[in-house]
Amino acid sequence: MTLTITSAETIDMTTIAPPQVRCLDGVFVVELGSDYSHLYESLVEHLAILSLLADSAASARVVLDLSNVDFIGSALIGQLVATSRKLTARNGAFALASVNKYCRTAINLTGLKSMLPTYESTEAAVNELSSR
Repeated sequence: MTLTITSAETIDMTTIAPPQVRCLDGVFVVELGSDYSHLYESLVEHLAILSLLADSAASARVVLDLSNVDFIGSALIGQLVATSRKLTARNGAFALASVNKYCRTAINLTGLKSMLPTYESTEAAVNELSSR
């Protein structure tokens, strides 16, 4: 499937690289590559790993690294809230790392700052979540 953004730019949805997942100090870190710079609804399906991690184990701790993300849409915010709720219900934790000013403002304006804590870096988020 190809999504046309403008007459000069297209995104081939079949070539989106999956998010990379690694474990640091018992915390799962989900890293989004440059394919995820603008997280519109059409890309949210590629983030199913968040639900899988939230469902995988009790007390799972997950950090989503947004260092390559310039824009987040409402569909992603909804998925982040659902992931946070699942993890919290299972005595886990969820945090966002390397969130740019625009994305941080979008989260704050929705009133979800306490549900979606943000950290300046992946390391800071991992340090906080690994101490829980």
